[in-house]
Amino acid sequence: MSTDQPRSVANLFRARFNPHLSAADRDLIEQSWRPKSRKLYKLRWTRWSEWCDVNKIPSHKPKVHEVLAYLRHLFYEKEMALSTVLGYKSVILTLVHPYYQSQLRSSDELKRALIGMEVVRPRNRPAPIWVVDDVLDSMRRRPPDRDSLYAVGRHLALLILLFGGRRVHDLTLLHVRSGELIQSASHVVFQPRFGSKTDKGRTRQSSQRFKIHESWGLSVPAVLKQYLALTAPFRQHSDLFLSVRVHHNPASVQVLRSWIKSALALHGVQASAGSTRSAVATADCLAGISLEDILKKGNWSNSSTLHKHYFRPPQL
Repeated sequence: MSTDQPRSVANLFRARFNPHLSAADRDLIEQSWRPKSRKLYKLRWTRWSEWCDVNKIPSHKPKVHEVLAYLRHLFYEKEMALSTVLGYKSVILTLVHPYYQSQLRSSDELKRALIGMEVVRPRNRPAPIWVVDDVLDSMRRRPPDRDSLYAVGRHLALLILLFGGRRVHDLTLLHVRSGELIQSASHVVFQPRFGSKTDKGRTRQSSQRFKIHESWGLSVPAVLKQYLALTAPFRQHSDLFLSVRVHHNPASVQVLRSWIKSALALHGVQASAGSTRSAVATADCLAGISLEDILKKGNWSNSSTLHKHYFRPPQL
């Protein structure tokens, strides 16, 4: 049995192959990993390590044919989707020793085998996404009860996603302190805090600007003003969205997802909260908006991700 497997999981994100780094350096490096990513990588690395134990393979120093055997095992025996297999491949290539990492990344055999998997089992074409304009029209015709904290809050959250096109998690980065929220007679501007999926070092997502709309139900500035008025008596946090529960703590991303999902259902769409991102990107592409503007609006890291996974037009 190899000795560098599950019990070393705690050091996976601490640059363990560089002996010259201090503990403080390793702490900083570990903090660069998002908690959600760490959790997923630990799970997949543990499964890879267990397979390596059974097959007497050093998990941190695998050869190309050994990684290929594991991916083939996942694809055929575990019947995992190609996208999941690619996720496991990414974990392995990220966490193995740098020398073996280089060998794996340059392997034509590994690349060809993955292409072969897609030929054997083509990816399912995603179903068309729902239509943003239909939901906006319903929100215009059926605005929330202006005295209901919950109704106004979830309506505002959905509006920001539909007009902004960003991730549900990014709603947790919106705050109402001076400099983070600018209000005028014609528009509002949010400067999200650092913490988006694409934020790295000095790179952070751009501000979001929302214009006033003639219809109250579609006007982010107007609905925001009402929401701030409703939360003013008990607001002790600068986070824009607050829980409706008694202590009114900042709304978690899980709470926000439930708000968005229920708001979509109210307006005739049975879909996840995360589907808003695909719906907005698809609508913008079909409307002929320039790719540069779409990428900036939605805080996309690259156009490839958008077109491969989020562009879901009607099937003709």
